[in-house]
Amino acid sequence: MTNIPQNGTKDQKAADEQRKRRELKTKQLAEKRHRKNKATAVFFAVVILLAGVISASILFDIFSSRSGGKNVQLSLYIGDEKYALQKSDYITDGEKYINFSKIANALSLTLSGQGDTLRCICGDDYDDYAEFSKNDGAAVVNGSKIRLSKPVLCKNGEYYVPLAFIENYTKGISIEEDLENRKITVSFPDGKENVGFVLKKSESLDPVSDEGGIGTLDMGFSADLSAYEKYMNPENAGEYLILVNSSNPLGADYVPEDLSDVADTRKDGRNVQKMVTDAEKSLEAFLIEARAHGYGDITVTSAYRSYEYQASLFSSYIDGEMAENPALSKEEATKIVATYSAYPGTSEHQTGLCCDMHNMASAQTSFGNTDEAKWLAANAWKFGFILRFPEDKTDITGIIYEPWHFRFVGRYHAKRIYEGGLCLEEYIASAK
Repeated sequence: MTNIPQNGTKDQKAADEQRKRRELKTKQLAEKRHRKNKATAVFFAVVILLAGVISASILFDIFSSRSGGKNVQLSLYIGDEKYALQKSDYITDGEKYINFSKIANALSLTLSGQGDTLRCICGDDYDDYAEFSKNDGAAVVNGSKIRLSKPVLCKNGEYYVPLAFIENYTKGISIEEDLENRKITVSFPDGKENVGFVLKKSESLDPVSDEGGIGTLDMGFSADLSAYEKYMNPENAGEYLILVNSSNPLGADYVPEDLSDVADTRKDGRNVQKMVTDAEKSLEAFLIEARAHGYGDITVTSAYRSYEYQASLFSSYIDGEMAENPALSKEEATKIVATYSAYPGTSEHQTGLCCDMHNMASAQTSFGNTDEAKWLAANAWKFGFILRFPEDKTDITGIIYEPWHFRFVGRYHAKRIYEGGLCLEEYIASAK
């Protein structure tokens, strides 16, 4: 029998226990790191998931907002009432619509109609009404049929009309949109009792003196323009016969007094145009009546221009001609530009009495072939305007045919110029 030394046995046991403790501690540390890594991984997974959900929500919201998606909700305020409004109901097929049924209820209008037709009557005056038909691209206002930019829509028994109808054919209704905060507000600034429709049967007007006057004429207007009569037929019409052309320039320091914002400036980001007040108010009447006849998309692209602006514009045209045809000298390019744009100081735009208006992307002579241009040219005199540069007078005016350019002279002179088939140069010369 072999005897094992006791000291060796004790040392071996101690070494084994120490090794086991190290292994256990290593295992515990490994498990601890594993649990920590697992918790970290879960945390980041949750964060990434939440970020993805939030990002997707934001992107979807932005996409829906831009595309007019059905899931974007707006708030519609009409008077004291608030309604939920889907953006797809506000913007349909690229057109802005407003719920006219709700507006009519807020105004306590009398509502009647048969089938798919709704008639809204203002107050006790049954001649002051608007009538809409489902899916119809026209409406009837006080007996006058007008064209709409888009057909009337009927949803759940409520009638939606293009926003342009409110802007062009009603009075006393103001609409403010704040799409950033998803808010549409319909208000009645002058009180509900002053709300109505702008088209009315024409009434006889009181005579207005204008250098001899033309007496009281029935213009046959479809719209109620009596408030504009003093502007269209002013007493000081003679002041507006100022002739500006290459032979009669204005000084660089000439700036007309009493300039007012042009209400019908084209809304495409350009600055609000300005005109002398009598001219601007008469222009408002002109375009109100144009809309009554179905020509609702004519807007003003240019009116008053300062001497400095005209100089810059003329210079840019010269640069454009030379860029298009490098063989041209500056003198040759200047002569070409002078046929369609005035030298600084010789532009009527500096007077604040004229404007360019049409419904095209840019002014083109082809506008003269449209029904809109023909109506404007034939009726301009009633509002105190003349077509300043007629097609058959280019040899006298020195300017090409401009079916978009109208000049205010007051009705007294405009009527005589129109009936005489004259241009402004001929009319002023005949008066001397």
